[in-house]
Amino acid sequence: MATKLKRKNECAGGTATGNEKATERRAKQEATERAAAVKANRQKSLLIAAAAVFEAELDKLAATPSKDMLLRARAMLDDEADPAMPLEQLVVRLAVAFKFRDLAWSLTSSHNAKRTLQELRDWGLDPIKTVAAVQVETCVHCGCSEFNACRLGQHSMGPSCHWVSESPRVCSNPECVALWKGQASPPVVGAEEEDDDDA
Repeated sequence: MATKLKRKNECAGGTATGNEKATERRAKQEATERAAAVKANRQKSLLIAAAAVFEAELDKLAATPSKDMLLRARAMLDDEADPAMPLEQLVVRLAVAFKFRDLAWSLTSSHNAKRTLQELRDWGLDPIKTVAAVQVETCVHCGCSEFNACRLGQHSMGPSCHWVSESPRVCSNPECVALWKGQASPPVVGAEEEDDDDA
């Protein structure tokens, strides 16, 4: 009888240990997934901020286009080109026609980003150098920024978040506030980030 009781206790102890290990594995996986999400959100914040720099550089290039740029513009617009249009206007029109109008979205869209970066290179801009020079303050818990704020309403349609702490940088997303205060994260109710085509 004593032997059976001992075995029963050993089994119960083994199950408890198994549950603890499973809980630990889940916690590690969640932490890894969260870290990856924060990293991706910070990168998105950076690219959105960089888009403004690219747009300013494109404006400069359009104002004083090189001979190579003008030839490329003529070739790309081809039949659409108005022979009477000044070449400077042609370059501006080309920039709009080839998706620089919504540069932030293009840079953060997995479907368009690679092509857009190559187009910027073709026009003589250096994406790596530009992005590296951009400074963006991001939330330590979710990676959002002034350029890429969390949307706090149902289906990402509500107001955007704001800073509740400057040091460390923490936004008003309920999950981030809970983590900042050392509390358990509240259930997410429509506080998800806007998706830009798997950005």
